[in-house]
Formats: sequence, structure tokens, C-alpha cells
Amino acid sequence: ARDEYYWADLIGLAVVNTEGEALGTITTLLSAGAHEVLQVSDGTLTHLIPFVPDYVPEVDTAGGQVRVVWQKDW
Repeated sequence: ARDEYYWADLIGLAVVNTEGEALGTITTLLSAGAHEVLQVSDGTLTHLIPFVPDYVPEVDTAGGQVRVVWQKDW
């Protein structure tokens, strides 16, 4: 179905915020009850981003990228 993804298809995708800044890649997903959480790492910083439309408006598995509403320093 649309807007449903296998975790394996998301792990390794590049994560870029709406300003075009690279945040890293998805290293795993965590189940947090109401929704999943993307764990994104650039090797130094790790971000935990709720996998909900408000924070993750675009997933492009074919293009290998996820666009998020998130700042590097959050």
C-alpha cells in the first residue's frame, strides 16, 4: 500500500532535511508504540526522528533518499 514501507527498504537511505542539509543515513528503525522512529547517523551525530508525516513528508526509495523536517542541531 502507499506510504507503507519495509524496514529493510528504509535502512541505508540518505536523510536530507528540507533545507537540503544531509543528516546521515537511516541505521535502524525503533518501534515506539504509536509510531516508528528513524535512527539516523552521520558517524558522529545520531538523530531519532519520529516516522510520521509531520517530520517525514517524503520517502523516495527509488531515489535512495528521505526528506525530513528536522534540523542538524536538534
